[in-house]
Amino acid sequence: MEEDLAAANALNGTVDNLAIIAGPAIGAGMLAFGPPPVAFAINAATFLLSAVLVMQMTARSTPTDVTEEGN
Repeated sequence: MEEDLAAANALNGTVDNLAIIAGPAIGAGMLAFGPPPVAFAINAATFLLSAVLVMQMTARSTPTDVTEEGN
């Protein structure tokens, strides 16, 4: 379980760093090759897609004990 946590933390850091670099680069590319309204429309579409994906998420039906006593 601890090795999974280490891998998850590494992946989280990688995705965060990639988003910090790639996000502005993609936005600059959209502005360089197209008019600003198109860039804003694409950005709005990505937010809409994110909202749809988040709305589809569900919670666990039964709680899980993650303490030492719960094993």
